[in-house]
Amino acid sequence: MLPGGKLALILGYHNARDGKRPELFEIPADLGKPWPKRVLADILYGEEFIACDIDRDGKLDIVAGPYWLENNGDGTFTPYQFADNLSFVARIGVTDVNKDGRPDVVIGEEVMDYPKKVIPYSKVWWFENPEDPRQVPWKAHAIDSVRCAHSIGIGDLDGDGEDEIVAGEHDPFWPYRKQCRCIVYKKADPAGLTWKSYVADGRFEHHDGTKVVELSPGKKCIVSHGWQDSIYVHMWETNEK
Repeated sequence: MLPGGKLALILGYHNARDGKRPELFEIPADLGKPWPKRVLADILYGEEFIACDIDRDGKLDIVAGPYWLENNGDGTFTPYQFADNLSFVARIGVTDVNKDGRPDVVIGEEVMDYPKKVIPYSKVWWFENPEDPRQVPWKAHAIDSVRCAHSIGIGDLDGDGEDEIVAGEHDPFWPYRKQCRCIVYKKADPAGLTWKSYVADGRFEHHDGTKVVELSPGKKCIVSHGWQDSIYVHMWETNEK
């Protein structure tokens, strides 16, 4: 991510809404020495980050919630807010939804009513990466309304060459409630304007989970866990060989 092929560690902080900016740590050749650090970008975001070449110029950019950070090639990053008018971005995923060769961004929105201790429904979105991703905001497409998708996963679960989207519902007020779902979304049209949904399970609450992993060549599964679940990590296997 850095000049000369150097590696970096990107950190976001849970008190970002109080003014704590994300930071970049340069990883030195001698890991025992102090790691130089600096502010990554002047954005108030502290949840999930994904490294991805958004503008297709051969350098790794960063998706940071509703922002993408352009890699300037000199160790600095320029932020662009591609998603606006959202309550708060919980988790993200990257995939080429409409197969135009450009990476799009999937967002799970977070809405919580702390005084009443309830979770209103909010959206799972995907944002369409335009020819010039610096032209913001991007076009937004709603996939579904769910109870706080604080878990987003991306992967080809059925082996047809198309990525599916996985969302897990989150409820910190009732961590073992039975109504929380693990939902798989599959495109119902090539442009990704309509979607089919499949409830993989409705027994567990999810937090930073529903990740798609490959157990063996061609064998995909979903792994997830809950906000206060200190015992179990759950796994759901597909039927694909």
